Amino acid sequence: MIIAIPKETLNKETRVALTPNHVSKFLEKGFNVQIENNAGKQAFFDDIDYIQAGATICKNYQQTVHNANIILKIHAPQNKELPCLQNNQIIICDSRNIKSKSELKKFAD
Repeated sequence: MIIAIPKETLNKETRVALTPNHVSKFLEKGFNVQIENNAGKQAFFDDIDYIQAGATICKNYQQTVHNANIILKIHAPQNKELPCLQNNQIIICDSRNIKSKSELKKFAD
């Protein structure tokens, strides 16, 4: 199973959903971890930190979430991110950034 960690896209968000020292815990359980290029940069984690922990670095959002079984994010995906998602993916995130019923419906669909 693949766990994906994309970059956060909301303004002023400096956190990342998974730190390098937690990557190994998922690897030990048999997961593969892929993270978007520079996803941890604002949280002071370089790509090399994730590579050394055993994660794969992906060049962009589309590549990061493609074929992922589980997607970890701080915030729910924004409308521009939704077309890249696939059926049956599990997204673990805080959904407080969803502000309307129509946004919630797009996310659920």
